[in-house]
Amino acid sequence: TLAIFDKIEATDDSQTGHRTHLLMKLKAALSKHAFQEENVIYPALREANIAHDADALNSEHGYVKTYLYELETMPKDSPEWLARVRDFRAMIQEHM
Repeated sequence: TLAIFDKIEATDDSQTGHRTHLLMKLKAALSKHAFQEENVIYPALREANIAHDADALNSEHGYVKTYLYELETMPKDSPEWLARVRDFRAMIQEHM
């Protein structure tokens, strides 16, 4: 995931097609990861009586979906787009 972020951050505003492609790759990687966490890790945390942590981590997945939606709908040639990617990366790193 971080390698995909690196590739996205190396793009410039003229590379809208490449940004779209990399965003799709990022979304696929994060979706696969989230599915596994939600079906394996979080139930295990709840069984270990650590439901609070499971709930907090799971709520972050909502933010992931929000960031992905915003990035998909924002113009890929906007300077704000790359700034939003950097915010998203920081959130993902904190989640990790």
